[in-house]
Amino acid sequence: MFIPGIEVGLEGEGGNVRSSVRGWRTGKYFLIDAPGGAWRKPMGEVVCRFETGGVYYGFATQWLGLLPELNLLMFSYPAPEDVMESRFRADQRYDITLPVAVYRRRVDGGEAVHMDEGVLADLSRGGCRLHCPRVFASGDKVYLKGHLPMGGDTDMVAAFIRRELDYGGKGHAYGLQFALGGGDPAMDRFFARLERYHDGEGRGGGASTDRGESLPVDERCMVMLSGERIITTIRGYNYPKYILIEIPIQKGQPVVAAPGQIYAVRYLVEGTVFSFEAPLLKQYFKPMPLWVFKFPDSVSKTNLRKSQRVRTFVPGALTANGGGAVEGALVDLSDGGGLFMAIGGDAPLAGAKARMRIELPSGETVTDLMCEVKSRADTKGKVALGLAFLDTDSGAYGRLHEFYATCMAAII
Repeated sequence: MFIPGIEVGLEGEGGNVRSSVRGWRTGKYFLIDAPGGAWRKPMGEVVCRFETGGVYYGFATQWLGLLPELNLLMFSYPAPEDVMESRFRADQRYDITLPVAVYRRRVDGGEAVHMDEGVLADLSRGGCRLHCPRVFASGDKVYLKGHLPMGGDTDMVAAFIRRELDYGGKGHAYGLQFALGGGDPAMDRFFARLERYHDGEGRGGGASTDRGESLPVDERCMVMLSGERIITTIRGYNYPKYILIEIPIQKGQPVVAAPGQIYAVRYLVEGTVFSFEAPLLKQYFKPMPLWVFKFPDSVSKTNLRKSQRVRTFVPGALTANGGGAVEGALVDLSDGGGLFMAIGGDAPLAGAKARMRIELPSGETVTDLMCEVKSRADTKGKVALGLAFLDTDSGAYGRLHEFYATCMAAII
C-alpha cells in the first residue's frame, strides 16, 4: 500500500497536517516524519489519507510512539478490511512497452514533421508515459504513429504533454494525455485484446514522493554481525539520513548490536543484489525493535540476470511437440527468454520444447521461434509460462531481439 517518501494527510487532535512515510511493517506499524505541537504526544484516533496509482486510501489509525532522535511518529498499520479505497482513474493502466514515431504539426498547417523515435509505457485508454530523447514542454501537442499488435496501425494519434516525469535513465520521460481520451479505432481494437491477455498490473505511478536514492522496502535482508549472518527485514529509509532495519528476535530476545560499528548489509530483490556498508547510529527496542543505520554514501546494485527485462505485449501462439496451438501473449521479455500468458487450450508442461508464432509491434509476424518451457504456473485464470529461447542464431530470434533492444535503448 505504501511507498517510501509518499505524502500523506493526517487528521486528529493535533489538527490537519501533511507528512511523509519513512517506513512500515505490514500489519504492525508505519512511520512518518513527526509534525510539531500536539502530534508529538499520545492522542486518540487519527485519520490518514493518501493517493497512489490512481487510488485514494483512507483509514483510521492509532498513535503508537515517538522516535525523537529521528523525528518519527509510529502509527498502527490498518487491517485490510478497515482501509477505504476510492479509484479516481477511469481507465486501467497496462505496464507494457511499445515503440512509436513522434511527430509535431507545423505552425503553418503543413505536413507533420517527424521529431524522433520513442517508446510508450504505462498505457491506458486515456494516456501513457512517453520515453523520448527529444525535449518537450508541458502543453505541447504531439502525434504518435506506430503499430499496435493485433490492433492495426495508429495514424497520428494526438496527445498533449502534461508534465516531465522524474523517471531516471537517459533521455526524457513525459506523462501524456490522449487528445480524445483514446477514441482511435485501432487503439480500441488493441485494448480489447490487451484486456483479455494481459494481467494489467502497473507500477503504481502518480504518487507524490521525495526524490533521492531509491531502495526497496519491506524486503528480507542479511546483516553481518560479529561474523554471523543475521536475517532480518529492511523497514524504511530517509535519504540521505538513515536506513531502518528490523531488529530480529533470537531465543526470545532482540539481537543487540554495537552503535558506531560499521556493518555490511545485503539483500536480493527481483534479480538485483543491493549491498552497502554503514555505521549503526542507534537501536530502538520500544515501541518496536529497529536498528537505525546511517544512509551509506553509495549502494552497490548488481543485476544477477543475464539481461534486464521489459514489460510488453506481443501476442501470438505457442505449439508444443505433439500438441495444439495455445493462444496468448509475451508480457515480459528479456534477452534470453520471456513470460508467455496462455489462454485457452492445453498449455505445455515445464520441460516441453515449443514453437512460437508472434506478431511484433512493427506489424511483422515472426514464426518458428524455438523455445523451452522452464516453468508453469496458474495465475488469474491464465497459465504463466516461463520460456527460454533456444536458437538464438536464427532470424526469428534476431527480429524479436531487435524489438527488445529498441525498447531497452529508450528506457534504460
